[in-house]
Amino acid sequence: LALAMAGAGPTLTAARLVNIAAGGLTVGLTYAVARRIATGRAALTAALVVALYPTLLIYTSLVATESLVTVPVLATILACSYGSLQARAASGVMTAVATLVRPAGIALLPATLAGAWLARRTAGAVRPAWMVGAVVTIAGFALAMTPWWLHTARLHGRAVPLDTTGGINLLIGNVFREDADE
Repeated sequence: LALAMAGAGPTLTAARLVNIAAGGLTVGLTYAVARRIATGRAALTAALVVALYPTLLIYTSLVATESLVTVPVLATILACSYGSLQARAASGVMTAVATLVRPAGIALLPATLAGAWLARRTAGAVRPAWMVGAVVTIAGFALAMTPWWLHTARLHGRAVPLDTTGGINLLIGNVFREDADE
């Protein structure tokens, strides 16, 4: 949202458009996830229910992260439904994106690892194959989180792995940092 607002100037229109796009992506990803486990008709019904869900309709018009976080959460679930190492890396990256948007997204990491374990176990894979998938997932997560970790370490003088205040510390830290330089 901040990037959209920074690029468009001091207007909320760009942020609202980003939320509307996120709502559309949420509907599309709902269809894709549902299609992995159900028929096309059931997936279309799921996508239609999400598209008409009142909360989604309300939050897409607001400048809030509720609509934004559903995209990386659903992308993580979709990536977890595939067994490739690329999908494992994507699930790690999308988990990090969800965590950066809403810190509660960190709960996806153990769920993603459990999903990898169950998928490999069901497929009859041996233990090292699951471990490789877990390492790739964690590497994708760490790679996407590294810029945040470096930024907070520079800002606070120590590593801050996760911010649970919804980004206000980042804003405050930037304001104090600017004041300190003047």
